[in-house]
Amino acid sequence: MTTAALLSESPRRPRRGLRVALWAVQVLLAVAFGMAGFMKITMPMSELSQKLVWPGALPEAFVRFIGAAELAAALGLILPGVTRVRPGATPLAAAGLAVIMLLAIFFHLSRGEARLTPINFILGGLAAFVAWGRLPQRPADPAGLTSHFPSRPRGSRTPNRAARNDHMSERSAICACLDA
Repeated sequence: MTTAALLSESPRRPRRGLRVALWAVQVLLAVAFGMAGFMKITMPMSELSQKLVWPGALPEAFVRFIGAAELAAALGLILPGVTRVRPGATPLAAAGLAVIMLLAIFFHLSRGEARLTPINFILGGLAAFVAWGRLPQRPADPAGLTSHFPSRPRGSRTPNRAARNDHMSERSAICACLDA
């Protein structure tokens, strides 16, 4: 099989069990982050601070931004797969959620709120699972891609002497035409 054929093949689809698990986790994450994001965007800060405590320690605009990012990621987990438009956005949305959860863990630990981090670990791990599972997969090449490239003599810029001679004869022919 040639390198071009290997690179042009469409990515393999995950097995059925993995696809079902990925969809289940994506829906769970979309519901959780969709509700949390919507709440952070729409609820007044005084009510949000009473309910969650930590939003009172951050600027309102930053809390609203986190909510918008969570809501956008929730949509990014579901819509690309359902509409089949830009399915590559799903692993990006999931990776973004994993980063948000990692930052939330550090934030809660810095405030001495270690008891709040298990949910961040769980949601972040699930988001990382979706990011990994939805990445495009290429078929394995047991021989390695380098076996498909011709070997070159050391110090040579062209694959072999014959190709170098052909190049030189073409160059000579072009120069002869220009001189005439």
